[in-house]
Order: sequence, then structure tokens, then C-alpha cells
Amino acid sequence: MSRLASRLPLLTAAAALTGMLVPASVACADDWLAVWPACSMADAFRPALSLMYPAPGLPAVVHAGETLWARMRMPAALTPPPGIQQEGVLAAYVAELTGSPLRVGTPAGERHRHVLPVVSIRPEGSDSLVYRMRIEIPAYVAPGTYAFALRTPFGTRREEHALRVLAAGAPLQIARLPSAVLLPPSAAATRPVDVWLPGEGAERALARAPGPGAAAATSYAGASDDLAPTLLGEGSALALRIGGELWVRSGCSAAAAFERDVAAVLAVEKLRRVAFDAGRSALPLSAAASSKPAVVAVRSDGVEIDNRAGVTATELSLLVPFGASVTSDAGELAFYPASEPGARAPVAKLARVRVSQGALATLRVGAAGTSHADLSLRPTRVRSGQEVRMRVAGADPSVKVAFALGVARSAYASRELETTFLGPIERPVRAQVFAADGAGQVVNGHVWVEPHRPPNCAVARRGASGEPQLLLAWLGVAALGRALVRRRGLAKNARPGGGVE
Repeated sequence: MSRLASRLPLLTAAAALTGMLVPASVACADDWLAVWPACSMADAFRPALSLMYPAPGLPAVVHAGETLWARMRMPAALTPPPGIQQEGVLAAYVAELTGSPLRVGTPAGERHRHVLPVVSIRPEGSDSLVYRMRIEIPAYVAPGTYAFALRTPFGTRREEHALRVLAAGAPLQIARLPSAVLLPPSAAATRPVDVWLPGEGAERALARAPGPGAAAATSYAGASDDLAPTLLGEGSALALRIGGELWVRSGCSAAAAFERDVAAVLAVEKLRRVAFDAGRSALPLSAAASSKPAVVAVRSDGVEIDNRAGVTATELSLLVPFGASVTSDAGELAFYPASEPGARAPVAKLARVRVSQGALATLRVGAAGTSHADLSLRPTRVRSGQEVRMRVAGADPSVKVAFALGVARSAYASRELETTFLGPIERPVRAQVFAADGAGQVVNGHVWVEPHRPPNCAVARRGASGEPQLLLAWLGVAALGRALVRRRGLAKNARPGGGVE
């Protein structure tokens, strides 16, 4: 009993540290590809540089502010092995999202592009050359379809119209085409659709088409990033998250392992299993696919969107000068950064407009709108692990702000944002502020994060950034280990009379 009592403080400390390291709930991947077994990855063992996901016929769908797990086949095994990469190693891996919005009043060389770091790399299987690369999609990325490129030390691979970004919390809109004929770009543009499922005849033809021909046929080339990608219904086994359902396409040679993975996702995420073919057939013929598309006319000072013949709303993205005002006589406007908020002198911003069915909207791009000369970020000092209300002082309540809070943290919110910081450290905070009339302004600052010891030695809960306090946890584990080793050494060298040799 005395032996147990002597070890009770150590056991209590171990339990506390274990509680720190175990998440409160199981987190799942954020994009829609829930299960993709090794048997579905063609030539996974062949040494070659290939972007396997997102790819033509298998686009990625992810909400802004969440995580994309891209898959890349490498020409050689990575050294050092995944899981222990240093920052210098990960710095050689970079993802790029490129949109193609309509351009109004911006320089010809200006682009809608987000360059994002690869946060981690993990092997997809124990004996393949396919690796999972984690990319955090910032919360301020505008909805739409993007070309996706992944740069590695071995080279760069790019796929057009391979990534669909949804607004935070927006439902996924899938439309099944009414016939075997794919919509031409002019008809697919402005449709409120996130992913197309082609007609059966077209799908079989695309599945039989070899090599680059299939890739070209499943992508729409056009002038707008609102051209949704195409998902092929025929092919190898996989499981996709669609709403509250898990669409399962069977046919894997390792059926038992595949079914175990599917069952795990169903149990953890509480989804309803649907056979892929059954899900496709249950989709009604989308009004978006059968209705007449909106007519878009680009002018020197704006755009006219005629949706009077449409039976659904239509959406469109425009690349406009960063400081310009944007007005519309109909429709809803939202503004987003065209690149990272950290740009010192951004040239352009993204204006996204939604026009209701039966409406005619005219957007005009004018001179610089309302500006706020004395914008600043407050507060400048916070305490580690405690909630703080970051705000853009001097801004109107109606503004929208794209925040970049240190490394791999972002937000798209009003002028105030509740968040936490881990420290002690000095963190940069950068933001692009968009007024109600669309005028853009940049505000930069730094936040000094003061060390903070919670009462009763309790560990502050995980911050909004999603960064666990691993450093504190490992320091505690190391101290616990040293205490156990010392106690065992004392017990081993103890004399029968109670002394120590």
C-alpha cells in the first residue's frame, strides 16, 4: 500500500499528461475523399512523379478554412522519412491554387492565386511511393474552382479545374447532366453547381479514353472559375462524403480492408452509407443543368449579368482593382483577397456576385471607395492560451476582414475575431479589410504573446488555431521519465537498513 502511495503523484501526473495528448473528439479529414484504398491507386509502386488527387475525374472538394489531403506519387522514397521532417524539408513542398475569374480593370499579368505551404507529409501505404500531403485551405479563399499545382524537389505537377472550394458551411451542390453530351464552357459558366456527374454515355466514353484525352475531356476550359469540375462515376473503389451520406464505390481487390475503413468512417462520423450508383440515380435532373444559362457581358467599367431566363440563381467571380469601389443594382456582393493578406501592396481583389433567378444585374467598377486612414489592429499584447477579441480599430461594423494570424492560421470574419495565441512569442497579424462598397485596405501589426500559467497548474485548452501545446506536454513527459528513472535507481541501491550506497 505504501509503495502505491509513493507512486501516486507520478501516476496522477501521467494521467494529466495523457489527457493533454488525447483529443476530446476524433477529428476526420475535411475534404470529401473519405476512403481511397491502395488498390485504387494505379501504379502506386512505380517510381514517377504524378499528382494522383486531385486529378481529372477525381476532383477535390473542400470548405474554406479546412484541410485538403493531396496525394502525390514520388519518384523515390522520401528522406528523411515522413513524420520527422524538419521545416527546411517541408519548405521545398508548396501548393498553389489558381483561379480564372473574369477580369475588369486589372493589369493583364495580375492573377488570382494563393500559394500555400505543405504542413505535413505522410506515407499513404507501408510499401508504396504515394504520399499524403496536408494543405490548410485558408478561410478567406473565395468559393469557386481552382487549378491545383504541387511543387516538390523532384518537379511540379498541375491539374486544371481540379479543386472546388466551398464557402464555410455551404452544402455541396451536385448536378447530373441530362444526356451523354457534356455542357460546353459557355453553358457551364455561372451555373450554381459544385460538381458535375456526366451522363452515362459520356461517362463510359471518358472512362475508355486513354491518357491526356480523358483529362482534357473532363475539364472545362473557360474564362470563369465558376466552371465546376466533373466526377466520373465509374472506376476503382472509393468513398466520398456528400452531405450526411457516404457514397461508396466498391470493387477493391482488398475488399476486407476497404470495408473496415468504410465502417470506421461510418461509425466515427455518423454518416449514412449509400451505394455510389444508387446515389447517382437518386439525384434529380438538376434545374441548373436543364435551364438556360445567364448571359454575361463584360464592359470596360463592369459586367452585366442577364439571368431573366434562368430558373436558378447564378454566381460569378470578378478580378477587380484592390482599391476600387464595386456597386450592383441587383444581386449580392462579397469580397475576398486575390492572394495572401500579407501582401504589402495588393493590386487586385475578388468580387463574387450572386444574381437571383429572373433578375438582371449590372456591376460597375469605379474609383477608389471609402478608405480609413487610421486602421490598426488591437490588442497588441495578449496572454498565452486565453481568448482574446482581435479587432480592426477604426473600421466600420459592416467591413469584412481576411485575417492571417501567424503560421497556417486564418479567418474570414467581421472587424472583430475571437481567437487565442500560444506563446511566449511575437506573432505577425496581417489583414485585408473590405468596406461595404468593396474598397480594400491593408492593415498589419504584431501581437506579443505573454506567458501565462493557468490556475492550479491546469493546462490552457487548445487554442482556436488548432495548435496543441505539444512542447509543454513533452517537457512534462521528460520530467516524469526522469523522476521514474531516479526513483528506480534509488530503490535498486537502497540498503536493508534504509540507507543508500
